[in-house]
Amino acid sequence: MGGGEAAGATGQPQGFGASEAAGTTFQAGDQSLITQRIMSSTQYKVTPGDVYVLYITIDTMVSYSLVLQENYDIDVPYMGTINVKGMLFSDLRKTIMNGLKKALPLAQFVSLTIQSPARFDVAVFGGVQTPGIVTVMPLSRVSDAITLAGKSKPGASYRQISLVRGDQKITVDLFRYSKDAASEENPFLEPGDKIFVPQAQMVVDLSGEVNYPGSFELVPGEDLRTLIEYAGGVTPGAHTNSIEIMHFTPGGAPEQKIVDLSGADAGMLLSNGDRVRVPSGVENRRMVLVTGAVYGAPLSAEKPIQIPTAPVSVSIPYSRELTLLSALERLGGPTPYAKAKESLIIRGKTGERVSVDIDALWASRDPAMDIALEPGDTVDIPMVTDVFVAGEVRAPGKLPYNPVYLVSDYIVASGGINPDTANANTLYFVDKNGVKTKTTLMAHVTPGSVILVDRNAFTNMTVNFNQITTVTAFATAIVTFITVVIDFIRIFVP
Repeated sequence: MGGGEAAGATGQPQGFGASEAAGTTFQAGDQSLITQRIMSSTQYKVTPGDVYVLYITIDTMVSYSLVLQENYDIDVPYMGTINVKGMLFSDLRKTIMNGLKKALPLAQFVSLTIQSPARFDVAVFGGVQTPGIVTVMPLSRVSDAITLAGKSKPGASYRQISLVRGDQKITVDLFRYSKDAASEENPFLEPGDKIFVPQAQMVVDLSGEVNYPGSFELVPGEDLRTLIEYAGGVTPGAHTNSIEIMHFTPGGAPEQKIVDLSGADAGMLLSNGDRVRVPSGVENRRMVLVTGAVYGAPLSAEKPIQIPTAPVSVSIPYSRELTLLSALERLGGPTPYAKAKESLIIRGKTGERVSVDIDALWASRDPAMDIALEPGDTVDIPMVTDVFVAGEVRAPGKLPYNPVYLVSDYIVASGGINPDTANANTLYFVDKNGVKTKTTLMAHVTPGSVILVDRNAFTNMTVNFNQITTVTAFATAIVTFITVVIDFIRIFVP
C-alpha cells in the first residue's frame, strides 16, 4: 500500500496499510515452490493429506509413499503406526529418520521428503466479495484466504479480523502485519479454520501535511498521536500546533477543534467518522469549512465525479469575495443526497446558526439570496443517511445507511422477508415520485433509497378477495335495510 491519496469521494480507505495489507497471496506459487518452502521451513505443521516419500538404502534404494491420515496417524515401514499430531515437518523427519536408523542399523541411507502437500478448506465470511469456502495450501496465511474470497469489501475491518480455530478465537491485525512485519498478526492457516471479516468500527480520515494521507482504521485506545504515526508522520512544512479536527455529534452536527500535537492534545481519543487535517505552516489560516453533501470539486462534463456516499469536508481559504454560492461552485454544489433545506451556516465568531435553503440558491443563482461568508464559518449541508425498507418484511422501517450493505443486507436487518406473504423475486427501488424500478438482492444501495418487497400472488388475491367480501357484505346490508323499509311501509301506510 505505501500511501496514496485521501479517501475522497468514495470513502474507501487509501492510507498506508488500509487495504491489500498482506500483499500478493502465496497461493500464486506452484506446488514445487511450496514443497521447497516446506522442506526449508521451521514452522510448517504436518497436515492430513500430506504425501511424503521415504528413501531407505541397505544394498539398494527403496522408496515408500507415506500418506498422513485424517487422525494424524502415519504408517512407517519397520516402525509401525505413529501419531504425529502437532508435529512440525522438521520434527516428523527427525523422528522417522532416528527411528529407522535404530530399527535398521545396516541402513546406509535414510531420508524423508514431502512429495505432495495437503490442500484443505477454510471458511471466509463477513465483509468479503465472495464469502464461503476457499481451498488453501500449506503456509497459506489469513490474508491469502481473504484474497481468495475476493478481497475485503469497502468499509470492512482489516485490523479486527477474527480467526476461529476450534474453541480459540484469535484477533488478526493485517495493518500491523504490513507495517511492522508482525507475522503473528497474520497466522498460518490450519484445517477447519474460520475467518470472519467484520465491519470497521472506527475509521478516521487524515489529510494535509502527512506522508501517507487517507482513511485509517483505529482500534480502541489509539489516539491522535498514533494516527499521525500510522500516516508516516508529518511533513517538514506541517503546522502541528493548529491541527483541525472535525467531529460530528450523534445528531450529525459538526464540531471543529483546533489542537496542538506537541501538547496534551496528542493523546486525544478520536471517534468514528472524525476528519483530521494537518495544515501547512505557510497557508492562509483564515479558512471557511464546508462539510456534508457536496461533491468536493467543480463538476465537469469532461471529467465526471462520482457522487460521494459519505460526507465531504473541505476547508476553503477566506477572501473578501467569498460567499456561500461561490464556495458551493468550488465544490460542485449539493449532491442529490443533500438535505438542502436543513443546511446551516455556523458563524465562527459568534456561534450563530443561520438557516439557508441550499437547493433554492443553487437552482436560482440569485445574488439576492446569496450570503457573505466570514473567517472561521462552517457551512453544514446534512446528508440523507437513512434507507427505508417497506412491504413484506417482518420489521419495515428506517435503517442507517451503510456503504457496505446490499439490498439483501437491508432486508435481513429488517427482520427478513415474510415467507408467507412476500415474493422474494419481486424487489423494487421506489423513487420520490412513487416510480418503481425492479432490483435484485445483490444490488448496491444509495443513501435515501426506498426498498420495496412486493406481495406474492396469493397475498394479492387474498387482499382482493377480502375487499370484494367487504363490498359484498356492505351491499347485502343495504339491500336488507331497503327490504325492511318496504315491509314497514306496507304495514303502516294505507
